[in-house]
Amino acid sequence: MKRIFFWLLSLISFVWAQEQDPAALPPQLQIVEKNQDEQWLSLRYTINHDGMVEVKLFDKKNRLLWQDQSVKVAGEHPFRLNIARIKKRLGAGTYFLELRYKGKRYPITLNIK
Repeated sequence: MKRIFFWLLSLISFVWAQEQDPAALPPQLQIVEKNQDEQWLSLRYTINHDGMVEVKLFDKKNRLLWQDQSVKVAGEHPFRLNIARIKKRLGAGTYFLELRYKGKRYPITLNIK
């Protein structure tokens, strides 16, 4: 009976260890470039596993200004924000871009001049 128990425990431990990815890094959200006239801001994020991803833009008062939500495959995902539209509607200032992935938040600050 003890042998069966230890064999089963070993099997479960082996399967669990296979599911873990010690090299998995948290997602990365980064500003790639601003174009010369600051009309667009190019960004990208990288995720290690498929999953639901939300990207949200907030103002200083934590009001939601823009969002994108979809299921993404693992890898790099570029996107662009129309800075000219934000400046025209809201003005220059500090904004917060947040990536939400697998229940965690990964924010960066954007200073739009």
